[in-house]
Amino acid sequence: MRMSMGVRLNNVMLTHDRMAQIRGAQTLGEAQRMGLVDRFVDWCRGGVKKAAIEKVFNTVNAPASAHGERLRRFQELHSFLRPEHMDQCQLNLQKDEEGKTWSYRMVIGGETLAQAASLPVESGRTLADFEDHVVLAEFGSHLHASHGADPARECTALCEKFRTINERQAGSLDRHPSSVMLEKFRLISGSLQELGVPANDVFPGVELSPDLENVELFVGRHTLARCPIPDRQVLTDALTTQAHACTTAVDHLLRTRDSDAAVIDTVDQMVDGDEAKEAMKKNLHDRFFCSDNFVGTRELEGDASRFEVTFRDAADVERSLVFSNRISTHSELRGPLLQGQLASGSYATLAELIARGFGSPQDAPITYLSGPYRAGFTQCMRTLQELGGAGQRLGFASQAAVDEYIQAATNAIAPMRLGNTSLEAVWGLKTTADGNAPRQAQQTHGADAAASPAAASLPTPRSDEWSPLLTGRA
Repeated sequence: MRMSMGVRLNNVMLTHDRMAQIRGAQTLGEAQRMGLVDRFVDWCRGGVKKAAIEKVFNTVNAPASAHGERLRRFQELHSFLRPEHMDQCQLNLQKDEEGKTWSYRMVIGGETLAQAASLPVESGRTLADFEDHVVLAEFGSHLHASHGADPARECTALCEKFRTINERQAGSLDRHPSSVMLEKFRLISGSLQELGVPANDVFPGVELSPDLENVELFVGRHTLARCPIPDRQVLTDALTTQAHACTTAVDHLLRTRDSDAAVIDTVDQMVDGDEAKEAMKKNLHDRFFCSDNFVGTRELEGDASRFEVTFRDAADVERSLVFSNRISTHSELRGPLLQGQLASGSYATLAELIARGFGSPQDAPITYLSGPYRAGFTQCMRTLQELGGAGQRLGFASQAAVDEYIQAATNAIAPMRLGNTSLEAVWGLKTTADGNAPRQAQQTHGADAAASPAAASLPTPRSDEWSPLLTGRA
């Protein structure tokens, strides 16, 4: 539907007559021709109207057969817009799977700038570049609408990185399109801070379907892609990307953490009751409560939900504090975990004791945040162990092959870092030194297991670096 007044680029209004003038102009000067008053007003505003006309003119006049160049000019126009105006600049794509052709139309404010139809779907990268723009443009609009972010610059940078991936893929058909999309998603999830994604409640997600037929990629509530899992190679890439999403989510959280505020927030885990919490916060930096003055702990009589800690200084002054004795479900600093750190740690204040746990396997936000990713990995492994249709479809001939694949996958993701720790420590993964399945599994399954190739433990998520066992290329 046509806008009543024309097209707004940032705070510049281009009327329908002006758009017609741009489309019909042979030169940029002709497109930018203005009356005396308009020229003066635009000069006072720093030439913003001339700049807007130039962006539109460049897009309209890109070589008709050079679709990649036309896309680059359209992306420049898109990034020129203010975040609140970005949804006016749209790239509409259509694919004819049966005819193996595709078409596109570049639109701004209802005005068609350029279009092409019935282009052949080839092994090259042009269509992939257009699809990448649509994915990132929709994601950028979502981030602005939901979080007020201005991700234009980073989205443009990601488009350039995606072009490099597409160029590499154009020369080789070894990788499935799903694996290529998973690689792009890892770049997106690693750029959350630069994109303006809030650190506290929006994280990347990788969810494999219960039957392992497909994988969904999302950030917060916005889905970027759904990809099929046709073989073991793509399954490996999906599992790696899932682990990578976990590490980048934790990194995104930790990079924006206010340590002082986090220390105060931790008191909510350590103490029960509003009055007790407020009193404890006043003692956080009191140097009386240090490891040198620690005497011991005891459970309160008649109240198993709390325990008392006694401190005594060199002058025999004795003071006590009462903490929560509830069980820690996500490594919250209370109960036996807190008792152990109070008794064995080296700390000058309670605040120092708390802060030393940040980035460790006992860091509650890390444990809590990584929990859903661990559950997804565990569910996938359980599905494979059943060796039903999913395992057979993915090429696992026996239970022994599944066991060795699971151990190889575990060995590969275990070293990935979470703060100052790793997935191995936080997820409780059991690795083997040589990458083989555990000895018990080999004994259970006999010669079939022993004959399978060993899988090396690999620290990086590049699919082409996985062992033959994981990729299914043995």
